[in-house]
Amino acid sequence: MYLELTDGENERVNSYREAISRLMSAERYQHSLAVEEQAYMLAQVHGGDITKSVTAALLHDVAKEMEPEKQLALIGKHNVSFAESEKKEEKLWHAGAGAVYVQRCLGIKDKEIVGAILHHTSGCANMNLTEKIVFVADKISKGRDFETVGEERKRAENSLEDVIFKYVKNMVSSLTERNMHISQKTLETYNCYRDSTKMQKISIAS
Repeated sequence: MYLELTDGENERVNSYREAISRLMSAERYQHSLAVEEQAYMLAQVHGGDITKSVTAALLHDVAKEMEPEKQLALIGKHNVSFAESEKKEEKLWHAGAGAVYVQRCLGIKDKEIVGAILHHTSGCANMNLTEKIVFVADKISKGRDFETVGEERKRAENSLEDVIFKYVKNMVSSLTERNMHISQKTLETYNCYRDSTKMQKISIAS
């Protein structure tokens, strides 16, 4: 229970927990709870909307374990901002499908919550605070064990933008080295947040 939330808001968050526990594996559910916890802490530090942050964080992977064909079908049948380049990347489909699912099946219409779910994997240019919080929380939550995760958690207390840029920069570098496709939104995110460094802007191929 969050003291900052009303009884009704806490009940709603609890109902979402129950709903997703039936839709995903125990491991995925624990990850979702960990991202929710991290988002709560980041929202407190950065003055974010706690209700929107914890809701979006909890539900960010709601479609992660759906069959890929179902993910793509949800994206294709409903109004969701999903670039053609992203449809080439199966690992991104669950974000678009999740954004549709929470609207259609959970009745969530709040644009910040839906947007945070939609953009939690590849990011986007000019993310709002809720989107930044969920994006970062997913990358540094409990259970993440990459070598510098402790440093990134501390960095996130001071600057969400720095964590976003470092993560996306590493992603772009890795994909480029392996000659793999980079989604349009990933490049847009990189170019939007690159101003915190002196790195050169990357052009998006048409």
